[in-house]
Amino acid sequence: GISKGENAEGTNIWSNYIQMHNDGGHLSVYSDGQFRFQNLNNIIFESEGWAPGYGYFSVTTTEPHIFTNNSGQFTFKRKGSDYKIHFVNGATDHDLIIGNAMIRSSIVQGYNNGLQIKDMMGKGWKDIELRTLRAQENISATGRMWAQEFIPNSSRTLKTDIEDLPFSALDKINSVNIKQYHFIRDVERFQSGESITLPINYGMIAEDSDDVFTTPQKDAVTLYSSVSISIQAIQEVDFKVKNLQFDHGMLKQEVDTLKEQLEAEKLEKVSMKAEIDELKVLVQQLINEEPKQP
Repeated sequence: GISKGENAEGTNIWSNYIQMHNDGGHLSVYSDGQFRFQNLNNIIFESEGWAPGYGYFSVTTTEPHIFTNNSGQFTFKRKGSDYKIHFVNGATDHDLIIGNAMIRSSIVQGYNNGLQIKDMMGKGWKDIELRTLRAQENISATGRMWAQEFIPNSSRTLKTDIEDLPFSALDKINSVNIKQYHFIRDVERFQSGESITLPINYGMIAEDSDDVFTTPQKDAVTLYSSVSISIQAIQEVDFKVKNLQFDHGMLKQEVDTLKEQLEAEKLEKVSMKAEIDELKVLVQQLINEEPKQP
């Protein structure tokens, strides 16, 4: 059957109608204007497909879908399971809760600088695993970082004002004072009773180190600059060693020359001694052969 409307004069119109089909038991509802449901209780749609592939819920519009409720929360639940996905549009935090993790975007000052990956309650932090992380600017970590290899970008196309170092890299390296220390966060975890081994760390203290090794704020050591200056220092040491080797070679030649001279003088002395001994023998012979006085 068809339920249709009529205008003020009682004339049937087809701008709104409900059509109940005999074939397949389908129901079609049409309206030229707004299609509105209003009630004072829950709105429930249920579909129990009579066979696999039946029971879909499909909404198609030409404009965006807008969903509004007082709490700003939307939940998607798997039938027959307690697993849910929540979209929570809170007063200060906007959360997507999936599994045991939460993706949060906050508008609170101090927390509004990016996405947060937290546990499902929004209390602790969660890990993230992916293939390649591509950052347009910086990557910051308050803990340790592991990598198979660090490859800094160092192409000439990224640099300008390229000059040789205006200082002795070896002097800068010799000014470094390496310390051993504990990180405060490790001590706090250990003192709180957490079962960890308190690691000993070795390195520079940024505030006490030369500016060439640190950030302008003196709150961190720049690894790439430190490695580069260390390489230059090694080259300076190598240059000094080669100069010392050259000087050593020259000294060795002088020593060898002196040895040869000493050996020659020694041979000359031996020869002179032999000649003197011969003269002594001749003198003695002359003395022995001297005629006696009458």
